Amino acid sequence: MNNAKKQISSSALINLVGILLGAALNLWLLPKLFSTEELGMYRWMERSAVLLSNILLFGVHRSFTKFHSDPSKDKNRIGLT
Repeated sequence: MNNAKKQISSSALINLVGILLGAALNLWLLPKLFSTEELGMYRWMERSAVLLSNILLFGVHRSFTKFHSDPSKDKNRIGLT
């Protein structure tokens, strides 16, 4: 149980650092480095990439379910039952 608490607290700390880093980049650093037009292009490219990746991944979870082997056969083959 102690190990689980350590993992939970470390992952929460890493998530917090990521949130603070993202907020600092989006609210302070990127507006200072880029013009309004460049910042809009950056955000458009980022959102387009996310949309394209979601379209490309469409149906992957169903193919895993369809083509995954039967676990009961796997247990028998390696001698677990």
